[in-house]
Amino acid sequence: MRTGPRSANPGRIVIKRLAPVALVVCVLSVLVVIRVAYPAQWVSRLTDLGLDAYQQLSPIPLKEQIEGIDPIFVAIDEASLDTFGQWPWDRDVLGSSLISLYEQGASVVALDILFAEPDRSSPHQLRDRFPAIQELPNFEQQVVNGYGYHNFDEFLGDVLSQTPTVIAMAATGQPSSFSESSFAIAEIGPVEDAPIPEGDLTGPIDQLAVNAALGHVSVVPGIDKVVRSVPGLVRSNGVIYPSLALAALAQLQGASTIAVKAVDQGGFAAIEQIKVGQVILPTAPDGSIRIASQTEQHLKARMLSFRDAVSGEFADQLNGRVVVVGASAAALGDIHSMINAANVPGPLVHVNLLEQIAAETYIESTADSMVWSILVGVGGAVVAPVLVFLMSPLAALFGFAVVVGGVSYGAWFAYVDALILMDWLWMNVLIGATFFTALGYRIVVEESQKRFITGAFSTYLSPDVVKQIADEPDRLSLGGESRNLSILFADIRGFTTISEYFKDSPELLASLLNRLLTPLTYDIQNLGGTVDKYMGDAIMAFWNAPLDDPDDALHACQAALRMVRSCEQVNQDLKAEDPNAPDLKVGIGINKGLCTVGNLGSDLRFDYSCVGDPVNLAARLEGVTKKYGVNVILSRSVVDSMNTHALADDGQLVPLDRVIVVGKTEPVEIYTVLPKDQPWGALVSVCFEAVCDRDEPRLLVAEAELAKSNAPLQLKTLYHDRARAADFEPHVLGSK
Repeated sequence: MRTGPRSANPGRIVIKRLAPVALVVCVLSVLVVIRVAYPAQWVSRLTDLGLDAYQQLSPIPLKEQIEGIDPIFVAIDEASLDTFGQWPWDRDVLGSSLISLYEQGASVVALDILFAEPDRSSPHQLRDRFPAIQELPNFEQQVVNGYGYHNFDEFLGDVLSQTPTVIAMAATGQPSSFSESSFAIAEIGPVEDAPIPEGDLTGPIDQLAVNAALGHVSVVPGIDKVVRSVPGLVRSNGVIYPSLALAALAQLQGASTIAVKAVDQGGFAAIEQIKVGQVILPTAPDGSIRIASQTEQHLKARMLSFRDAVSGEFADQLNGRVVVVGASAAALGDIHSMINAANVPGPLVHVNLLEQIAAETYIESTADSMVWSILVGVGGAVVAPVLVFLMSPLAALFGFAVVVGGVSYGAWFAYVDALILMDWLWMNVLIGATFFTALGYRIVVEESQKRFITGAFSTYLSPDVVKQIADEPDRLSLGGESRNLSILFADIRGFTTISEYFKDSPELLASLLNRLLTPLTYDIQNLGGTVDKYMGDAIMAFWNAPLDDPDDALHACQAALRMVRSCEQVNQDLKAEDPNAPDLKVGIGINKGLCTVGNLGSDLRFDYSCVGDPVNLAARLEGVTKKYGVNVILSRSVVDSMNTHALADDGQLVPLDRVIVVGKTEPVEIYTVLPKDQPWGALVSVCFEAVCDRDEPRLLVAEAELAKSNAPLQLKTLYHDRARAADFEPHVLGSK
């Protein structure tokens, strides 16, 4: 027998079970592909925010490990401009200032200044621009600086040649053919194939380039204009140039060669480290070094005004230190932001990096850490939706918080313990996306299921039971299953006579039926019963399905007593309205046994119902209530499974007779339930016991007492006939 197409279709079941899995996998796959293969700006921004949070919450302390670096920023600030005039200054000032800095003990001076053009204010440039000046007597001897130079570019070049100074190269956006190199690059491994940034760097004029070390000052801000790393190397016109900080480090150690090591990572070349003198710097695959950003207050403590630095009064702050000279005046436009320092002079980026190198502190934000971030995120993203389907929503949310907290703490521990940057925010995006996808799916499915259950059972069950099933759908089995049910059949007696009474008013007959069946239905549902169906003037109901009911037999009997009282109340109301209205009486049969219950019917229509021999016997018991003159008859199986003491609060259980059911050989006992105020129930019990004991004298006495009571005539006649004929045998259970 089919139990309903929706329950029996294995394809639907498979699809239903796989749908949330497929949805979660789809969401997870899309996010992983976006993160790995096609990282949009918002993805990069999200990653940056997550990685920035580490340093914002806990800036990395830098403790000097390598002596002699201790960088300081000599700032060309507003006070310096007031002293030396508007920018650019002539190179006589810069050359003289370099001499002053070295005389005060500076180890290396790195000039974050681009000398892309000759000094226009140099006397020799004036001679070329104004030929008449040449006619002045002894022009070249008179127009010289304090060191006897009238060509200030030559002067600065001579100063550079005698000092370990580094001067800047920069990407200006203009084509450049500059290829002068001041360091030899020792390439170890597939450096040529590594993703070193490339671009045209504009260098200093040749007169300066050949006399100084060169270092680029290029930085690559993120989309939010924050500088997070410095390219350790830049390739321009086939030549690899170190950054200003690395060039200064090489000059400090007197190193003329910088070693660059690359490795093969699954078919992709990646820079692994840069060795400058004796210092080894681990890098990202493109050779960049992530900045351990210090706070603005910390960096400003390493600043000294250019005016003060060249005054000769601050030798104690310059002695034995690497000096970075550059602009800080807002008008000069060299302003950058770092994670913990917004809108600071650009040269401080190089100062921060040099301090970081001195502390031998490097943040590991490598391809490996990003791969591990994705793997951990995917693992958490698999666990999170499992919680949704194994737990209640509230417990799943708690589990989700635990997973997110665990992943975040693990990432934080990796940062604090080893300065490894795990992309914790993106990991949690993956986890949150799959969790809330699964939770949304569950909510949608459960709401749909609740609507289905409410629609399917609202006419069968009480609203409270329907709500309970909707809240706990796992307790419901809509397919066919075997259950031990208590089945109740109720029928209006003498309905043919009643129909004749209303033959000219069918609408009144329908109204009468509804008027009686409505309270009877409430009596059933209020005690947890399921209304199976209405059959004209009859009702079929059962207990212990779809929800378990350990007291199903008791509840069926209590419902029967209430139905009898409801019928009496309807009669009173009808008589008050129409004294000639017919009397309504209800006959109820109750049986208990193993039945098949579930969605029964065809592919086109099915109902939640039950079938089996116990159902047939319940119907037959209802049919013989008139024969015994009682409203309710129940089988021995109902009595055996019921707590009779609990029934005592509502009524009394009375044995009626021993009968043989058609198709059976063993006699069974049938009972009725009566209101507590019916005294003849005890007399019937004595008669029944006398028949069972085959005690003729006692039966005669009991039957005589019963005849004097107000017991139904049918019962009086039954035991009168048995007593007179000494009939102690069970009778065959008849029908209507």
